[in-house]
Amino acid sequence: MSKRIVLVAAFLVACVLLGGFMVWSQRPVEWPLGLLQTARVSVDAATYGHPYESQAEGVLLYFMYGGMLGGVVAVLLTTTLRRRLRL
Repeated sequence: MSKRIVLVAAFLVACVLLGGFMVWSQRPVEWPLGLLQTARVSVDAATYGHPYESQAEGVLLYFMYGGMLGGVVAVLLTTTLRRRLRL
């Protein structure tokens, strides 16, 4: 595997995580749970109740949307840099 492929893959992963965490940092102040606890709540309606589970699912969806946006930015930047540098 070439170094370029590894570099692009690492850049994509970093941008997805960065996008997700940027959106996560903008979650409502009223939301008291961390990311892992939110993931647990989103699949456990029996313990936490359906309304809380639904809110957790919504919060996780925003995290994933941010990650998707970060991935799109990474692809656009990689494509632009490749064309400019003619790699």
